[in-house]
Amino acid sequence: MKREQCPKCASIGKDRSQDNLAVYPDGSKYCFSCGYFKSSKNISYKFNQYTEIKNSKVLITLPPDLTTRFPKEVNEYLLINNIYPNDIINNFIHWSPSEERICFPIFVGGEYIGWQGRSLTRKPKWYSQGIDDKIIYLTNNTSSTVVLVEDIISAINVGKQPISCCCLFGSNISLSRIQTLALLGKDKFILWLDKDKEIESLQRAEDLRLLGFRCYSLTTDKDPKYYSQENIQILLTNYK
Repeated sequence: MKREQCPKCASIGKDRSQDNLAVYPDGSKYCFSCGYFKSSKNISYKFNQYTEIKNSKVLITLPPDLTTRFPKEVNEYLLINNIYPNDIINNFIHWSPSEERICFPIFVGGEYIGWQGRSLTRKPKWYSQGIDDKIIYLTNNTSSTVVLVEDIISAINVGKQPISCCCLFGSNISLSRIQTLALLGKDKFILWLDKDKEIESLQRAEDLRLLGFRCYSLTTDKDPKYYSQENIQILLTNYK
């Protein structure tokens, strides 16, 4: 990573030290001061998708006021959860002031299908559009072993490892989802659910083993998103 002057800051007379803008190896850029970013990926920000609900077409679209300028408390939350500027860029994470939510656009097969929002102040804590338990959303697809986690933040964090990771968008581990993953070449499943789902995870892993799947439950004191990459690597060592 190198640093250079941010064009947005420079346009209003700021960043005279010419080091606000981080330039990453893949060519993406992110300003730690104003939130300006340029992605290395040639993906248009037309986050619109129609979905069929009760035999009628419903538009699934992100809030119109998306920005990459996050409030201080949101930046702190993301850092605590091991989400860094390059993760924000690579996963197209935004902030919606009107919704007061961190917004995660969801792409499957290169196509936008919906989004999920996380609020630190509003209820429900998680809000989703266009997402159900049939979606196979892999933040990494590099191995025949796949880790299944509950939330998108955990999926991004675990997905930095050289192991496949699938976000469940909840704790429901449906048989159809496991079967679909098996058809995609996955032959070992690690259920890494949150601590409060420990009994459910152990039982589900046992049920799937009885059906012939190589399935294991990983239980930790904290959610996957709170662990460093070093600790995640250690925790997954016995399952690879």
